[in-house]
Amino acid sequence: MEQLLIAGVDSVVGANVAAQLADKYQVLGISNSVPVSIDGCETVANGDDANAIRQLITSHRPDRIVVCQAAGDSAWNRSTGRIASLAGIDSARLWSRMAGESGVPVTLISSDAVFTGPWMFHSETCHSHCPSPQARTLRDLEESVLELCPQALVVRTHAYGWNPLAESTGWIEGIVAALESERPGIFDCVPHATPILATDLAELLPPSWEAGLSGVYHVAGAERVNPHRFVCALARIFDLAPPRASILAPVEVPSAAFGQGETSLRTHAIHRAIGRPMPMLTEGLQRLFEQKNDGFDRRFRGGRRQATSKVA
Repeated sequence: MEQLLIAGVDSVVGANVAAQLADKYQVLGISNSVPVSIDGCETVANGDDANAIRQLITSHRPDRIVVCQAAGDSAWNRSTGRIASLAGIDSARLWSRMAGESGVPVTLISSDAVFTGPWMFHSETCHSHCPSPQARTLRDLEESVLELCPQALVVRTHAYGWNPLAESTGWIEGIVAALESERPGIFDCVPHATPILATDLAELLPPSWEAGLSGVYHVAGAERVNPHRFVCALARIFDLAPPRASILAPVEVPSAAFGQGETSLRTHAIHRAIGRPMPMLTEGLQRLFEQKNDGFDRRFRGGRRQATSKVA
C-alpha cells in the first residue's frame, strides 16, 4: 500500500482528505498547530522546521505529499485566520521545497479565492485575479511550487467539511448549530463560489494522480452558489428552517476582499482529464448529512496518535 503524507491535517481539507483516503493509502498526517487524532491514520505534531520536515520525509519515505496548510477551509469562513494565512502559506512553501529536494511528488491544495469578479466560472488561465494581499501571496506560492517541483499538481478548490479540532467550533458545525437553535442570522448573498465537500475532493485526487496530472487544475462543485443559497440548501437537507434572506442593493464594484467576490471555478479540464463529473451541491450536502449521522466527524477524536516530534 502506498504511503501518503498529508501536511496540514489540523485544517478542514487536510483532516477530511486524510480520513477519506485512509482505506486506500497508508496515511501519515502532519499537524502544524495542535495534535490531531484521525482514525486509521498515524499523526504527528510537527513545527515548521526544515530539518524536522526533512527527517520526517527521510524516515517515512512517502510516495506522495499533499500540502493543505495554505487553503484548508472555505474562504467564506471569516471567523478564522487559518484561511490562506501568511503562516500557512509559508508552511506550505517549506513543505513543497522539502518535497522537491527529496524528489517526492507533491500536490498543493490552493484556493478559488485567488480570483474575483466580474467574470464567472474562472478557467485555470483566467487573469481576473483578486488584488488582496492573501490572494497575491497564494498565487506566488502556486508559482514557486511549480518552479520547485515542475511535476507538482496544484488544485484550486473551495472545500467545506467537518472541523478536526475538538477545542474549536468549525464553520459547518457553527452553521448547523445556529440553524438548530433557530437563530441562524443572515448569510451573505454577494460572494459566489462552486463549493465541494472535502471528502468528495479527496475522491477526485487518486484518479488525478493515476492520470499523471501536473500543473494547475480546478476541482470544485458543479454549481455556483452564494453563502445564503448554500446555507438554505444545507437547511433543507438537514430538515431545518432556512435563514431569512437579506435585501441588498446591486453590487457595482467587484469585491477586492479575499474570497468575498466571484470565485466560481470552471472544471472542464479536470473532467476531461479523469472522466469524472463534479458533484452537484445537494449531492455533497447529502453526504455531509450522512457523515453527521454516521459519526464520520468523530473519526477526528479517536485515531492512533504518535508522540509529538522532538526533532530540532
